[in-house]
Amino acid sequence: MNPIRTSRAGKRSTRSRLGCRTCKIRRIKCDEGRPVCLRCSSTGRACDGYGVWDSKHPLPSTTKSPSQHMNPSCSVSRDRHTQLYFDWFVTRTRKKIPGIFASEFWDTLVLQVSTQENAVLYSLVALASAHKSGMLSPAGMPENENFTLQHYNAAIFQLQHHLVTGNKESIRIVTISCLIFICLEFMRGNIKTGADHLQNGLNLLPLLNSPSCLGDGALVLKAHNESIEDVVTEAFLRLCVYSARFHRFPRNISIVTQDDALSGQSRSFPTLAVARLHLDELFNRIHRLEADARQLQALPCSITTTMLQNQRRIQKDLDCWLSLFKHSYEDIANNDSEESLPLTLLRIHHAMAYVMAGTCIAPSDELAYDLFKSSFDSVVSLSDHILEAAASVMAADIICGACTEKFSFSADMGIILPLYYTILKCRCPVTRRRALKVLLPVSHQEGIWNGPLAAAIACRVIQIEEEGYYGCSPIEDHPLESLIDAPIPTLPESHRISGVFIDPPESSTGDIIWGYRRAQENGQLAILQESVKAFK
Repeated sequence: MNPIRTSRAGKRSTRSRLGCRTCKIRRIKCDEGRPVCLRCSSTGRACDGYGVWDSKHPLPSTTKSPSQHMNPSCSVSRDRHTQLYFDWFVTRTRKKIPGIFASEFWDTLVLQVSTQENAVLYSLVALASAHKSGMLSPAGMPENENFTLQHYNAAIFQLQHHLVTGNKESIRIVTISCLIFICLEFMRGNIKTGADHLQNGLNLLPLLNSPSCLGDGALVLKAHNESIEDVVTEAFLRLCVYSARFHRFPRNISIVTQDDALSGQSRSFPTLAVARLHLDELFNRIHRLEADARQLQALPCSITTTMLQNQRRIQKDLDCWLSLFKHSYEDIANNDSEESLPLTLLRIHHAMAYVMAGTCIAPSDELAYDLFKSSFDSVVSLSDHILEAAASVMAADIICGACTEKFSFSADMGIILPLYYTILKCRCPVTRRRALKVLLPVSHQEGIWNGPLAAAIACRVIQIEEEGYYGCSPIEDHPLESLIDAPIPTLPESHRISGVFIDPPESSTGDIIWGYRRAQENGQLAILQESVKAFK
């Protein structure tokens, strides 16, 4: 069946293809200045189209230090304001951004490098400024936008020297700054730019020329980080694994672990970090296998024996992971202490991985998800539990100024994706409404995933699929109470949609474009798109 793509009406743009992305969005002619155009720098905007990744216009071959040819618009000093925002990062932003799991990158590395490298210092100051703006003015134009963009542009300018140098130390600085840029863009709602930074940063990892990269291009996750390269690689891959369901990166990243816990020789995980490491690797294997299956869908080919064997190995390793996890942490995971939060989160993601592994070689078979209702129920109940258990932690973070009730950002895995995935793929009307009920109050952001946006799209998916069938709205679970003790009719395949995707937004304002595939009466697949506003 050949998909029919619907087109969006609109006038064709006459913007320059060579200009920066910011000028293109503003529909004005770009002067194409380097490293940032004057139209952006003179108005306090970030030249998002250049960043530090532009290869169409190579940098001049020069060994001058940045200070010898500093553009005045990019020049900042280590003044009192810079120090105040750096202190804000240390005392507030840094406490929340790693998420539930410890991160050497945020806890130690960026602080050490910022004492020697202005590019990293200015990046952290820009991030802290955006974080403070989000807390003080979460709606509308942030109060410190000009200050944020000034330091963002200054950091970009400082990196030009490192890209010219191109040695191992310089690539370290570039990749560290890139990670900070990713979080800065995600925090500002510029998901498209953040995803571009993430892809470009992943492309740079092999240039670190470290033991973190094998000869076949696979990136190694280690049980114990031994170098700066290991710390940076771990931070990038955590972001990549959690972002892969939102944004399909053109280059498939292959991850292997330097640990044999799943070989059958171990009875428990030595540390929680090792348990997390192996689950990340399993997610990566699932994403790669699903990508292979999607490629076959476009061809007159069937699933190969090798792919079936890969699926069985993944499922076997997921079973092994759960056995080791229970043997290691079941006593702690079942209590309500703060210590149980990362354990509960891993159980949530394992339940989601179990569903993904069972359906990854037939990504268009929406009926296959009906076999995994118990896993979806686990995701919902555990997510509800983690929100209750995290209430005291959230209260402490609010008191210390790391977040507010309406604004909180972390750069790591959380509950938004598992709940969103459950609502999209579980067609039991009771379970998916329970999931939506848990997701609706989630106002924070986890890396690329924004709670209010995920809830808005998930709610719309329920409306589209169940229209004219169950007879109640997504947020009304009371009419379904009469069905709980009676057999609930299965949502027919003809009502289901597939391939839900989100067009990564380039700003935090305006509607979000998302789309999906749906079978038409003539049997063909139509790719439909519409806009949605994130819930307030």
